[in-house]
Amino acid sequence: MPLWTPSKISTALWLDGSDASTLFDATTGGSLVAADAGVARWEDKSGNARHVTQATAANRPLRRTNVKNSLDALQFDGTNDILETTFVAFGSSYCFVAVAVGTNAASSSGAIVATRSKTTGVPVNPQAAYSSGTSQFGVRDDAGNINSNSMSGVAGATYYLFGGERSGNNVTAYRDGVAGTLGSNSLGTITATVTSVGALYPGSATPNTFLSGHIAEIVFGPVADHVIIEGYLAWKWGMAASLAGGHAYKSAAPIVAGSAGRLINGTSLVRPAGTADHSSLIIGAT
Repeated sequence: MPLWTPSKISTALWLDGSDASTLFDATTGGSLVAADAGVARWEDKSGNARHVTQATAANRPLRRTNVKNSLDALQFDGTNDILETTFVAFGSSYCFVAVAVGTNAASSSGAIVATRSKTTGVPVNPQAAYSSGTSQFGVRDDAGNINSNSMSGVAGATYYLFGGERSGNNVTAYRDGVAGTLGSNSLGTITATVTSVGALYPGSATPNTFLSGHIAEIVFGPVADHVIIEGYLAWKWGMAASLAGGHAYKSAAPIVAGSAGRLINGTSLVRPAGTADHSSLIIGAT
């Protein structure tokens, strides 16, 4: 039975460094990127065409082959590498999971993905980063109200499933499938202007907090699919051992098994006639 992938759900943004067919040497397309060459365009697999790009050759991450579980990823240099898109409408309900590593994550800072403004330092929806051994996920509105969550224990040169979840005014960071402390505050208007990967715009036209390390994959999807996205990424990238013991996909990867219902930890749950299923497939673990 085939493994489940985020193609079975509605994703807002999906960047897959292991898929060489999504990596190009020009912002408008061009040719596919060779090993160790700069990536000008990382195409979005969500179907929304929210591709992240970089016009300046010196600021492009490199395509590195066979870096994690025999799969390819993008290497960011920690100095000026950044990819970006004008897409900002993640809304007020979504989850985010990324496979990434920071070379010096225990002692330095690095941004994985952020949606911020280039003109004002306040709004952010969302920002996922690490700083001196903590991983962070947060949202901040135009009035300065902030919901954020930090989790300690990030080591350097170690791959993690960095995650986050926003549900209205509630924001929670995740790492390797484990939730941090809930952050909650009243959030209003968020007027961010750019989504960036590998660095962030701190409310000015000059980006900072550059990541020194690799980003393998990034998925934004519905909150309801957070756990299965974690399972997919953990098994694909050889990180299942990092998941907590009680995780639904600790022992097996999520699979697609048919069209009559769902499999959840080996139990078939057949949908009643006429009910909807967003994937129209059985999804679960063996």
